[in-house]
Amino acid sequence: MTNLYAGALAELGGVFDRIDDGAVDTAVKMIAEARTVIVFGGGRERLQIMGFAMRLFHLGRSVAVVGDM
Repeated sequence: MTNLYAGALAELGGVFDRIDDGAVDTAVKMIAEARTVIVFGGGRERLQIMGFAMRLFHLGRSVAVVGDM
């Protein structure tokens, strides 16, 4: 079981290593400066994007969600 956990952590570490910090900074700046943030998602992804929208709303951002259910 320990090998399973170690493998999962190694995969997650690999994902974080591939994140472009500059792109994340740009996205954060765009969200911070936007008057309204409009997000879109379909299917199961819509549920995750709705959670993201709710977090932005709790931070005081104006947010709209577009998508199917």
